[in-house]
Amino acid sequence: MSEVDMKTRTAAIYFLLVLPILTSCFRQAYFLSPFNATTNYYHGIPMSKDSVKSATYISGAVSVGGANEYFHDEVFSFNGYFHRSHNFNKLQAWYGANLSIGSYHLDSDSYYSNPNYTNPIYRGGTKFFGGLGVSGGMNVVMPMGTRHEWRVIGMESTLQNEYGSYLDFRKKLPDSAANAITRSKIFVTAGLTTEFVFRRRSGTTIGYKLAIGSSLQQTNRYYFDYSNYRGSINPMYISNTLQITRKSVTGFGQVNFGDYAANFQMGVTYRLGGRKTFN
Repeated sequence: MSEVDMKTRTAAIYFLLVLPILTSCFRQAYFLSPFNATTNYYHGIPMSKDSVKSATYISGAVSVGGANEYFHDEVFSFNGYFHRSHNFNKLQAWYGANLSIGSYHLDSDSYYSNPNYTNPIYRGGTKFFGGLGVSGGMNVVMPMGTRHEWRVIGMESTLQNEYGSYLDFRKKLPDSAANAITRSKIFVTAGLTTEFVFRRRSGTTIGYKLAIGSSLQQTNRYYFDYSNYRGSINPMYISNTLQITRKSVTGFGQVNFGDYAANFQMGVTYRLGGRKTFN
């Protein structure tokens, strides 16, 4: 092997060893909507064989999680909502509205990619956020035996109108402050779902729901490193929900993961009106 080839190979090995150290110095920051991966709460629907074909629900849920790179930022919210559901034999539909309030805690010591973060507008701390929203969806239903059903495929969509100091914070940041900044107060998602619901002989139902979706709005994305890459991102989400319904009360736990967001939700849904019966 010639001396030139040896030097070339040595330089390549050195570069591969040093590259991870260099790239780790470029900390990333993603200031996205606080509703990213948190806005699709569980909505109860009577089973297709129940005598109740239309129902009204009131619900409350608490969400705890993290956001930004490595989930450095802490996000907490309380969500109150109501919705109306309808059964049309093989088709189910629901629609409703919600009110959300919460806090977004910025961990300023962990992630800023811009060296000028000493500017007061970059400082961390707790920011307030809130939102008013509407949502809706539908399912195609297939019976499984005499007591169970599979909501084979469904669609869900939400629209949230955000307000609060966390939104003001994002609007003041220049593009160079982070790798992605969502400045719009409107956050819209659409997704696909599937759900299995099993009814025990006692009348209690147990269900599992899987949902996968995305924001319909693009957010500009930048990399402040050797690549100088520019592009866009539509934050995606995936949620797993386990629900248990006894008479008119449904309790649920939901684990959500998305782009630079993860959280856990717990909630209770109460169906207004008389007790439902099973045919």
